[in-house]
Amino acid sequence: MNAYCLFCRTEYAGDITAAIQASGDYRAIYPQIIQRKWVRGTATEVPHPCLPGYVFIYSDEPIADFSPLRRHLGVIRPLGQENEHYELAGDDLKFARAVYGMGGTVGIQKAYREGDGIRLADGVFAGLTGRILWFDRRKQRAKVEVTFDETVYTLWVGIDMIEKPDE
Repeated sequence: MNAYCLFCRTEYAGDITAAIQASGDYRAIYPQIIQRKWVRGTATEVPHPCLPGYVFIYSDEPIADFSPLRRHLGVIRPLGQENEHYELAGDDLKFARAVYGMGGTVGIQKAYREGDGIRLADGVFAGLTGRILWFDRRKQRAKVEVTFDETVYTLWVGIDMIEKPDE
């Protein structure tokens, strides 16, 4: 599977995703992240855009012509290099594949205690360049710093603590 990403004006990302999906040519995902929100002592899980403005595109065959995708209102640019046909690579590709595997929704992440710190177990952020900046045990969430498109983003992620997995 080939993975691509369009950087768009945030207010158009949902419409761009829907238009690409409706064309039937490609699968498009505007990734969401589930965050825990506490109201009167009760946790609710609320979806939010994971990376506002980024629309992932997946295809079985390489996309030869990006011009129809670039014509959508609100598209700023495709990620990647033109000479590489804008295909994602490295951590960006790992992230895109993990998002696809989760159906576009990054759920509550599993984490475990390692030494004095907290590490993310298998999940969309495990194995990516990033780190946990802050962990709130009481609210079961963490502030995670990840790098995508050569930019550092800070996301709030819902966390469930588990025992350390066997290596």
